[in-house]
Amino acid sequence: MSERSANILDKIGSLIPGYDGYKNRDSMKNCDKKLRVSLSNKLNEYEKIIIEKINISIKDSNMKDMSKYESFRKKINTLSSKILYSPYGANAFFSDQKINENELDTIYKFDLDISDKVEKLTILSDFSDSEIANSISDISAALINRNNYINSFK
Repeated sequence: MSERSANILDKIGSLIPGYDGYKNRDSMKNCDKKLRVSLSNKLNEYEKIIIEKINISIKDSNMKDMSKYESFRKKINTLSSKILYSPYGANAFFSDQKINENELDTIYKFDLDISDKVEKLTILSDFSDSEIANSISDISAALINRNNYINSFK
């Protein structure tokens, strides 16, 4: 494995609770799933913060903010589900066909990019329309690109 690939794997490994490596296909499937579960959990925790904002808005009878936060909540909930249930393990990427090192590097880069974007979203506390909307859009686009890449191996 190249040094570049090892660095990507180290970064991904540090993001995954219970990481045990990408040594074989079963480990790849397990780590891929753990990363997706971890990212989905982070989004779910962020959704709880937004729910608190919704409740405060309701208490203050601020329907405009309540509506805005509910829109964010729905988008984040949907994104969390898309990440959790995105292709892994049961697709051609993990089949018996050979995937070369460059293709694996590409998948790891997609995963790292998505993880970075989720981190950036979950630290937003301003709740400005444009920041959250742009962040959700960026994560969605990265996930679509990743899934399209994996699906190209079917």
